[in-house]
Amino acid sequence: MHQLLLISELLELIFEYIDEPATYAQLASVCKDLKEPSLDALYADVRCFPRFLTCMPSDLWCIQNQRFGFKRDVIRDDWDKLYSYAKRVKTVVVEKNNRDIFVADEVAEALLKLSPFPTLFPQLHTLYIYGYEHFEPIHYVLMAPTLRSLYVRDIETSCFLDGAPDLPTLCPLIEYFSCWDNGNLRLPGRMKKMTDTLSRLNCLRSVDCGPLDADVVEHLSGVKHLSSIRAPVIASDSWIGLHVGIPALDDLRLQVDTFETFSQAVWALFTHPLSESHADQPLARLRSVTMNVSQLPGTAPITGPSTSPSLITSALAACVSPENLTTIKLADYWTSTQTTGRFTHADLAPLCVFAHLTSLTIKFQSQPLSLDDAQLADLIVHWPRLTSLHLAKLERPLNLASLIAVLRACPDLRQMELLIKAEPTDVTALLRDPTSSDGIVYDDTTGCSLPCNTYVTWMDMYHATEEPEDAVPFARLLHRILPSLKSCDRSVSSNSDAVSAQEARQWLEHTRRTPNGRAESFRGWRTMFWQLVFALMRGEEDLGVSGDMGTSASTVIRVRDQFRSLLGHVLG
Repeated sequence: MHQLLLISELLELIFEYIDEPATYAQLASVCKDLKEPSLDALYADVRCFPRFLTCMPSDLWCIQNQRFGFKRDVIRDDWDKLYSYAKRVKTVVVEKNNRDIFVADEVAEALLKLSPFPTLFPQLHTLYIYGYEHFEPIHYVLMAPTLRSLYVRDIETSCFLDGAPDLPTLCPLIEYFSCWDNGNLRLPGRMKKMTDTLSRLNCLRSVDCGPLDADVVEHLSGVKHLSSIRAPVIASDSWIGLHVGIPALDDLRLQVDTFETFSQAVWALFTHPLSESHADQPLARLRSVTMNVSQLPGTAPITGPSTSPSLITSALAACVSPENLTTIKLADYWTSTQTTGRFTHADLAPLCVFAHLTSLTIKFQSQPLSLDDAQLADLIVHWPRLTSLHLAKLERPLNLASLIAVLRACPDLRQMELLIKAEPTDVTALLRDPTSSDGIVYDDTTGCSLPCNTYVTWMDMYHATEEPEDAVPFARLLHRILPSLKSCDRSVSSNSDAVSAQEARQWLEHTRRTPNGRAESFRGWRTMFWQLVFALMRGEEDLGVSGDMGTSASTVIRVRDQFRSLLGHVLG
């Protein structure tokens, strides 16, 4: 075997890339040198724990009525056989449902109390527990001291913590802990048990365990490698008035009842005690922040006018370092659709300091975005690194000028949700010289050449008139600025039920001549208009696009596709 394949880290990368259990099994049976690493890869990830136990001698166990049990006493050879596989396991999923087998309690007791090994799973790092109503003996078996990640769902949290009362002692190295259920997470008994648990876990990196109290938040502020907090927060939470000064986080996700609560939470988490001057404090190094406003269990419905969205943005600008923040997601997905205010240019302006943003999402049902073309153009130039932009629920659609401004300011944009209304006059205004010998050439009103984005494939866009004669100039423009566009309005795609340009024109003309035809076929009309535009963009007719502009876009796409094909061939 080549000496490079003796490097364990390289072998791990190779098997991670293969990611095919059948291939692992074949390699283990036909290649002596690769047997051990193949078995390591094959048994590293156990998705059904009861079926994993069938690796033990077949005369030891039986399955009756979906119940895995032992037929005889377990002897040393049985333990050795089990351990030869268990020592390779790194991830286990224990899920209880009506379709799969389950481990009998007496089997779990035997695994827990009779095993001759200090731990059956010396490499176990990640454990998922799903679908159980109570903490069961089988869970104890898997509480290995090496455990780094623990994810618990469905078990009522108090029941789980009652069953594993000394989790910090059983698994002191836990770094990623997620434990919540659909009940009222703010019951005093539940919060006390969670506080007692979290306050003794000193290696935490990520916490997703429902509401936090002041003791937990203060404990987390001193955890050296903390990287992620996810929690519901309400105005009455005890830690809101604190200033704990967490220096850095990779990810903060807060579900809040109001904008003001989010603002107070940010100040509490990232500023130091009030005895220190805020101006002299270092800003928190936060990479990603997500805020969702919704009614939380055990709280009153959100009523009345909302506070100003500027509370959100000004808190982030005041407390978070602009050098680190790359992702902002602000939403109120589960609130009433009744409008209670506006998200304006002034509210967004504080975010202009975050020049390193790569993803910006703002989706408010109750606070629609109120921006015009000039205001968006003023904002977007501050975020040149954006690859994802989602500005949903605009109070009114923006014009093509906004689309041009976004594409020019953010050349690496891959995803864009921005409602654009294309007016025929705006399309015409971009036509520089229709009589040019080089063909149709487009420019903006300042004389600058138009941007060309070859990544965006979907847009929330519509044409103001959607007349058949509008399709050609519109397709020319889109071919120039968005040559990869294949879908709009979420329901119209060039790849599904595509029709030819001729068929689309015939349908549009026939429907237009029919009395009330267009009004009665509104959705169909829009779909067919876009099918015509996409057919033209696919090149079914000569658009007359100039060689220096249109060809460059198609050339970029062709070179990009060739590179991807070559890369796939090399990796394959």
